[in-house]
Amino acid sequence: MPDLANAMKYDPDLKIMLNGGYFDLATPFYQGMYEMAHLPMPRKLQTNIEYRCYKSGRMVYVHVPALKELHDNVVACIDRTERRPQSPQQDGQCSALSRATPSARISLGLM
Repeated sequence: MPDLANAMKYDPDLKIMLNGGYFDLATPFYQGMYEMAHLPMPRKLQTNIEYRCYKSGRMVYVHVPALKELHDNVVACIDRTERRPQSPQQDGQCSALSRATPSARISLGLM
């Protein structure tokens, strides 16, 4: 994961959204979170990482309610990163992205 840490150090506006299912039998549930917490980068960049978990397995998109939630979270994350106006319901949901600039980059991943 040093490449991700280097990218975040190079571009401090880079935002990361890590998505995963609670019932994933292939990947240990907290492994992605552990890896992100131990990236070799300044601690303040940890606020650029957002975590979302779903009541599904590895393939979040197979469980329709989880797919809708994943879709809504990704759309909201992109909207916040692009600094589009937020609805009051979205305020504060993604503190990691609250300081994003219009040119901010985002990386979305499934763990």
